[in-house]
Amino acid sequence: MTLLTRIDHLELLDRMRTFLVTPGNLAGGEGALLAAQIEAVQHQFRSWQVPWPVDVHHGVIYLPWDIHHFLAPTRRALVADMASYCREHWSEVGDDRDPATIDDEATVEACSGHRPGFRIGIGVSSIAPEPLTGGAMYVDERVLRISTEHLTAGTRDKLAEWTGTRAADHPLEALGTLFGWLVPTARHHIVAELPEDLALILRFARTHGADYALIGPQGELIEPLPLFG
Repeated sequence: MTLLTRIDHLELLDRMRTFLVTPGNLAGGEGALLAAQIEAVQHQFRSWQVPWPVDVHHGVIYLPWDIHHFLAPTRRALVADMASYCREHWSEVGDDRDPATIDDEATVEACSGHRPGFRIGIGVSSIAPEPLTGGAMYVDERVLRISTEHLTAGTRDKLAEWTGTRAADHPLEALGTLFGWLVPTARHHIVAELPEDLALILRFARTHGADYALIGPQGELIEPLPLFG
């Protein structure tokens, strides 16, 4: 139950494609599970500005009279942008070669090594996933995102057990997703008494207009509800 990675996303898309081509290949409750996982993925894309780690390549050209910054998704694209700038100012670089005959890496290197005051910097940074600001909105698209810290260890064990058995065998239908347990909040889905901590979560969710609670490690900590760690 972790944040979706790029590989996870591709695997989920592959399962969706397989289902569309040969829907009979999903047996039992696998279709419902796939739908729940898709909904959880939609939630992540709505809630996180960057849904998985992304490398950003950055460069800077220091000139005696100015500083120019560059950003690109790959080193190759970054160097190409920097080389293009260097070629525009080739007469100031002090290199006798024809810049049209030099590859991008050599062009950037030449731009940094021939004149005093010309310097080049190139690096890469990884942007980690970060939730959207203004996350005080607990409910997103009818789903309450809530942390598993609001559940006791015993209730977590029960939810894990319920996701692996038939719905008729437990008091509430729960689906295991990539991001936690997806649980419906409507009273008619509850057929027997629930643990008090889970019942509190569902009551809170109903009060805030949520049709489902997504209970997972990346969920919100909500002050009115007790914490169990």
